[in-house]
Amino acid sequence: ARDQATLDRANVDGTRAVLDAVRASGGAPRVLVTSSLEAMGPNALAPDGAAIPATEADRPQPISMYGVSKARMEDAIRRDYGDLGVTVVRPPAVYGSREADLYEMAKGATRGLFPIVGPDGVPRLSMVHVSDLVRGMADLAEHGPAAGETYFLGTPGVSWAEVRAALEAAVGRKTRALRVPGAVIGAVGALAEWGGGLVGALPPLTRDKAEAARHAWICSSDKAAEAVGYAPEVGLAEGWAEAVNWYRRHGWL
Repeated sequence: ARDQATLDRANVDGTRAVLDAVRASGGAPRVLVTSSLEAMGPNALAPDGAAIPATEADRPQPISMYGVSKARMEDAIRRDYGDLGVTVVRPPAVYGSREADLYEMAKGATRGLFPIVGPDGVPRLSMVHVSDLVRGMADLAEHGPAAGETYFLGTPGVSWAEVRAALEAAVGRKTRALRVPGAVIGAVGALAEWGGGLVGALPPLTRDKAEAARHAWICSSDKAAEAVGYAPEVGLAEGWAEAVNWYRRHGWL
């Protein structure tokens, strides 16, 4: 969305409406709400520049409008709906069949381009395949002690170089790295948003997403692993091959 108020209406007010309906109906065996790693904010960095994976014990410090709306949603759940035993799941970047944002990377790769913001040889993000995420969500929804708890469901950090290699294998061609300096990515996002406004559309890259792209986004899934044995099973190469095949079968590529 273009503004904070629209995101809050969807993520905060919309979640409240669902939970109010659950309460009015007498409750439910379990309610699971999907939040986001963006509600936590980007990673702190170690002295050597390595990203420190986020854990559920860290204090949220969101930097994007989307992240702020998800953090406000989580606050409302904890403050006003403790009686419902809501389980909150925070995925990192999700890819796979039907996904329409990271799909833009696949579309760019088919044209021989792969944009990179920041260093490409060090872990910068957790990227979870949709089947791993959904499996983890189902397991937590059926796990009694998960009521009232918050979990990250992600993967160990991967580098942009690893993502690029997986996409090149999936689309069957080499790509040219399009390196975008972090100092100008905000301007790129603003320009894309302005261009989208001319045709009445919100582009895949906005100022909000551009700012987030400057940072590292890696989470630890140790808590979910201890609770339900969560462990991602789909690697980047397999996951992107599945996603690209789906996009091609359905005419997206």
